[in-house]
Amino acid sequence: MRRAPRAGILLGVAALAALGAAEPDALREQAQRGDPAAQLALADAYLFGRERPVNPVLAAYWYRKAAAGGSAAAEYNLGCCYEHGWGVDKSLHLALRRFDAAARQGVPAALTRKAQLLAEGLPAEDLGEERFAECPPDRKTARELLRQAADLGYAPAKLALAMLLYRDPATRRDRAAEIGELARQAAESSEATPEMLVFFGRCLQYGIGVAPDPRRAVRLLERAVELNSGAAMSALGRMLEFGMGVPPDPRRAAELYRRAAELGDGAGMVRHGDRLLAAGELGAAYNWYTRAARAEYPPACAKAGDCLARGWGVAPDPAAAVKLYEQGAKLGDADAEYKLARCFADGVGVKADPAAAAFWYKCAIAAGNRDAVRELGAALLRGRGVAPDPAEGRKLLEAAARAGDSRAAAILEGE
Repeated sequence: MRRAPRAGILLGVAALAALGAAEPDALREQAQRGDPAAQLALADAYLFGRERPVNPVLAAYWYRKAAAGGSAAAEYNLGCCYEHGWGVDKSLHLALRRFDAAARQGVPAALTRKAQLLAEGLPAEDLGEERFAECPPDRKTARELLRQAADLGYAPAKLALAMLLYRDPATRRDRAAEIGELARQAAESSEATPEMLVFFGRCLQYGIGVAPDPRRAVRLLERAVELNSGAAMSALGRMLEFGMGVPPDPRRAAELYRRAAELGDGAGMVRHGDRLLAAGELGAAYNWYTRAARAEYPPACAKAGDCLARGWGVAPDPAAAVKLYEQGAKLGDADAEYKLARCFADGVGVKADPAAAAFWYKCAIAAGNRDAVRELGAALLRGRGVAPDPAEGRKLLEAAARAGDSRAAAILEGE
């Protein structure tokens, strides 16, 4: 899961109701007199088109006015405008500044968004009057901020913290119980969203910090499917396809994959593509893989690359396949890393470069690819792209052979 959940705009509807402003002009007059509550409500009206034409520029203007008058909700909402480019030039640094100001006033959503921006890191920005240097990811501070928001009972912060801990293999292992508990609290809260249900369902399915309970996972996913979650459709489809916590139902699984794909879910697009590929609809499969790759769903890059490399549903183009493998490798996909290494090793679609091949084999091994263990072992044995190290090469080949890799065993026998 490359992005964490985003908290939404804090609405000023209650403020509008309290004002008793039945007429839009009355609201404007109160806003112009400097009433922060009216300014916040007017900004919401322009952003969402409530009794007024949608006008993000005016929405940002009135959020800024309300923030200057001390409205913490407006400060947070202005941060959202900067983050997404609603009515202002997009700037993650200015968004962070506004989230920080709102967080200092005790807004849990602002604490959460500040933490999530820090966790991802911010690019350098040149805004003319202001310039900002690149900010590398600061996951330690992000965790601290998310814990503060979670301690306030804010369910999105609990999910964001659980997901941040899950993303790091070390904390996933060492803090599994915390991940499971945070996910449970978020999913069982009155604020539960489909993403919360899906993540806790994953914890239950795979026993992440909780006792495995596939049946309960299915029930959670069914709830999220009812809320039209593409991610839930993909996850439930997989459980139905393989009979996890529910009797196998390949037909419904295929339908869920199709629906998830049409909603733009990366996993759904890939699994729907897999079904089409198996049915011989190669062109349609390639199109879904390509769409998922454009959405930066890592496994899709290797799938689309394979189509280009082998001419499945598209004219063969090894060089274009390499570019897709590179995209997936940069996103950390083990399969893409391995296939990119093979391209460098064999000189297919790119100039042969044994050293680059060895580098990507190492990356693929770290990401869990088993074939790369064999290939790096052979490279070490023969000194291809790396300094010869027969002892280490045999060690890797023996490990691969013990794992059932017959090709590794054949290399050892042929020494």
